Amino acid sequence: MLILHERWSLGSTLSFLYVQKSVVAAKSLSDMSKHYFIGKNFRGLSSYQIKLVALFFMTIDHLGAYGFSVSILRKCYSVFRVLGRIAAPLFLFTLTESIRKTSNQCKLLLRLYVAAILVGITTTFMNYFFGNSLGEYAQDNIIFTYFYTAIYCIFIEKIKSNVLSCRWRKALLLIALLLAISAFPHFLSTAFLQLHVKSQFLQDLFYSFVCSPLKVQYTPLFCIMGVTMYFLKASYAKAIAFILFSMLSYNLRFSRYFQESIFSDFFGYPQYWMALAAPFMLLYNGSRGKESKWLFYIYYPIHRYVIIVFSYLVLLLNQ
Repeated sequence: MLILHERWSLGSTLSFLYVQKSVVAAKSLSDMSKHYFIGKNFRGLSSYQIKLVALFFMTIDHLGAYGFSVSILRKCYSVFRVLGRIAAPLFLFTLTESIRKTSNQCKLLLRLYVAAILVGITTTFMNYFFGNSLGEYAQDNIIFTYFYTAIYCIFIEKIKSNVLSCRWRKALLLIALLLAISAFPHFLSTAFLQLHVKSQFLQDLFYSFVCSPLKVQYTPLFCIMGVTMYFLKASYAKAIAFILFSMLSYNLRFSRYFQESIFSDFFGYPQYWMALAAPFMLLYNGSRGKESKWLFYIYYPIHRYVIIVFSYLVLLLNQ
């Protein structure tokens, strides 16, 4: 028992030293990349600039996903999809910063929910009116993923604050409210399924307003990753946590248990390539940059259908 205890203590110490060195190394890498590899006058990337980078890689991803009628895009499909994994984590990274720095968290949540509804409605009506010609597309709406991530960050922060202040009643009330917010959309979705609505249009319209946190794009693990990053305030600490989640995605990609679970999208190829987003996180300088609250929400659905229509026109010309 004594030997086992000594080995456990040694293992714990080595693990702590490894994590401590990783943090120091990441911080040093962040500083070095800003001052030496890019230039001494480079002050890093603002939140707005990181969003623009994410926007670029999202467009690359969707060129590969929806531009299949264009020969050169079809040939680059795998490369574009891999590069596209950079986008979502960068938006998640900037979201965790926005939650902390916004002057009105309620408005931020409302903006996310309204944006998610508008994206869902756009997909619904495009499928209904142009589905036969352009093709029907699934209700993949990552804004709901960001919406739930923001909810959990805000509520857990408030619960933590009340627990530390020994306001137990308020903390329990917030926990109950968070559980209700999480459970209500799931039960609402289940009740809707019991109605056996046959119209695909009505189904899509319903899911434009309601999304269970268990069925968000990239799975609930993406939300958990966002919450973890939120509570790690330093950008290099966020990057380390993010890399650990990427390693988890890579190491468990062949696990039958996870492949058949609600977390399958998080462990499928090429999701683990999201680790490529880490260098951009390390370049974050802590500033907000230019204000543009609705640009990214508007661009998200519109650019996708621009690519789809362009691909469809190319297909017609080649016939």
